[in-house]
Parts: sequence; structure tokens; C-alpha cells
Amino acid sequence: MNSKDKFLVTVGTVAVLGVASFTGYALFATKNTDTTTQVAAQSTSVPSSSASSTAASTSTTASSASGTYKDGQYSTTITYGVPHGYTNSITVNLTVKDGVVTAVDTTNSFESRDRESGMYIDSFESGISGSVVGKSLSDLAVSYVGGASLTSLAFNDALDTIRSDAKA
Repeated sequence: MNSKDKFLVTVGTVAVLGVASFTGYALFATKNTDTTTQVAAQSTSVPSSSASSTAASTSTTASSASGTYKDGQYSTTITYGVPHGYTNSITVNLTVKDGVVTAVDTTNSFESRDRESGMYIDSFESGISGSVVGKSLSDLAVSYVGGASLTSLAFNDALDTIRSDAKA
């Protein structure tokens, strides 16, 4: 190999490493800086306790560090974008008693072609109950449950909506 070829191989290697470094930085270093581009603000929330006037009139409130929350079951759906242009959604059903989460259930939907989301969502669903049940709603937030960062961010947005709806 002559010196010209060695020079070209060296320059090519440096270029590939530079592109790989920039791509890694772009993907991972900015992941948590702006969730508004990753998680859409499409949500609907209906406290199931308001579906029945008896349940609503007999609901109790619990004190928390940031206010009071009505006991009941709350549900909200958040739609969020994932890599490769796909859109997923998560429906969070949360039961609150005395300001503490007593039960959680999630239903996720994703495009069947997006097998990567399916893997992360399965891991998220298997770990979410252990991460939130028994915790105070007032300061609850999850981080990368089951390695699913975008699903965890969407879940946190759902918690914000539920906290707002559950305020006494």
C-alpha cells in the first residue's frame, strides 16, 4: 500500500468516525431536552368517577405535597412519534386512593411493521406496575421503564393529564 492509499484510508476512517460520533450525539444527547417534539399533545382524559353522580358526590380527597386529589379511576390516551416515522399511542388507566396510585393498566398501540416498538412496549408493560403502584401521584414520574424511553415519556405526559383531572 503506497502512502497515498494510506492517507486516503486514514481520512476515510476519520470521516466515518466523525459521522458516527455526530449521529450518536444527535440521537442520545438531545433525547431529553425537548419532549414536545417526541410526544404529541393529543390526549383525552375522563375520570371514571364522574360517569356516575353517586361516585362523584361520595368521592373523598387526599392531601398531597402539591394539592389534593380525588379518589377514582382515571384514563387518558397519549399519541407519540417514534423513529422511522411511526406513531404509537398509550392509554393509561390509573386508580388513585388517598393520593396514592393503587392500580395501573396500560394499553399500547403501534404499527405492526414497527417490531422495535413492540419489543420496548412489551418490556414497558411488564415493568410499569412495579414502578408506580404504591407511589404518591403528586411527584410520580418514570424513567426508561423496560428500556422504553419514548413510551416512558408518553406515560409521564399521561400522568400530568391525570394529575390535572384528579385535582380536588
